[in-house]
Amino acid sequence: MRYTTLGKTGYQVSALGFGLMRLPDNQGGMRRDLPADPVKTRELVAKAFELGINYFDTAYPYHQQTSETVLGMALEDLGIRKDCVIATKLPSATMKEPERWESIFAEQLRKLRTDHVDVYLVHNLNRVRWADFCRNGGLDFLTRIKRQGRARAIGFSLHDETDVFCTVLDGYDWDVCQIQFNYLDIKLQAGLAGYEYAAAKGIPVISMETLKGGMLACPPPAAVQAVWDDPSLPRRSPAEWAMRWVLDHAGIAVALSGMGCDSELIANAACAEHAPGSLSKQELTAIDKARQIYQSMYRIQCTGCAYCMPCPQGVTIPYLFRLYNNYKLFNETHWAKIQYGQALVNGMAFPSCVGCGQCARQCPQGLAIPELLRDIHEELRQLLPS
Repeated sequence: MRYTTLGKTGYQVSALGFGLMRLPDNQGGMRRDLPADPVKTRELVAKAFELGINYFDTAYPYHQQTSETVLGMALEDLGIRKDCVIATKLPSATMKEPERWESIFAEQLRKLRTDHVDVYLVHNLNRVRWADFCRNGGLDFLTRIKRQGRARAIGFSLHDETDVFCTVLDGYDWDVCQIQFNYLDIKLQAGLAGYEYAAAKGIPVISMETLKGGMLACPPPAAVQAVWDDPSLPRRSPAEWAMRWVLDHAGIAVALSGMGCDSELIANAACAEHAPGSLSKQELTAIDKARQIYQSMYRIQCTGCAYCMPCPQGVTIPYLFRLYNNYKLFNETHWAKIQYGQALVNGMAFPSCVGCGQCARQCPQGLAIPELLRDIHEELRQLLPS
């Protein structure tokens, strides 16, 4: 495991961070819109720490507001709180409700079983939320809790265009920032230009969606696999190629990954020693080629963050988008037919949608979700028996 100093905070943090948005749920599955399983989470946290991971990223809404709780329980039970860096987030839904900030922050400290948060991020900012947060005294709130020592470092996560990212980055004396960053999305949201802007200012970048919601860890299309199979290249899994590309950037302090089982922890940790600038020109060219192939095939730019959930009508939006993307990218006709048929029977697909628009308003990617659900339905229902 490689470690680096997190900017001016002085924290020594692992290059690989554990994102606690994709934990085992309390019903034996991996659904992010269900409460997390505390026992299985403790086992994962213990394994992560054993592998050298000391940076744990959670947030107020994750797993129906249970992610912070299960992390706090695990760290306390294992006796490793003092050896770890906890990052959590002020929910963006409260940008217009400053009277709630203090009570929410106090609740987060209780859940995490700590008297301070190491890294406190304003969650999921965009152009409108940033304006609201500033207008309502948000920066004064951040300054106050940092001065009190209850938040040792202050940052933000953002899902918006590069110009908005740069505006936010220039708007406060931030300790860290967190952006979506992977080899496919170099022009999406803050992207590569935003990363370079932060790096030039000396502000450490935390990468989220490092594996694009797990998509870059899946068996790739044949054309992409052919790139990785070039005998002149090192033998690596698709996930390792993706992880090493992110870690190759010197301005990335921590690469987050939402890992829900031991095998994912072990695989990602195995390449977390990667030193920035280590990829060869040939390796970078191969990654560029893989990107071009993927982008020619990818249909819906959903990362599976589940901010659109829960749907009031029970439509499983990220699941349907993942099903459709896998169908298109990996030609999974058989599974698409079975799984979409089950979603229809269970009332979890487009016919249940009433067009309320709640999902689209909360989507960090700005997707027109009801329209996309309709298009998916029109295509996938053709696979089903009449």
